[in-house]
Amino acid sequence: MEEYKSFVVTIQVLPKSEDSGSVVQWTLEYDKLHDEIAHLETLLQFIQDISKDINVRLSQLVSQLHIASLITFNAKDNSSLAASS
Repeated sequence: MEEYKSFVVTIQVLPKSEDSGSVVQWTLEYDKLHDEIAHLETLLQFIQDISKDINVRLSQLVSQLHIASLITFNAKDNSSLAASS
């Protein structure tokens, strides 16, 4: 990062309107110290890989939360049945 006067990464996550899930937009804003410094195309694959990893992990968390909420619901439901018997 010593090659840049400034370097800012902004990640914006927006829910999809027609379906579940989200769209992620990465914005890289930078100011190179001089014109001989290469552009950041080399980071594109890295950003794509990170996005895929985040997607996998969030999908796992959502599944775990969904299962946990079903277990909690069933546990509450069973306890109320036992109390009413």
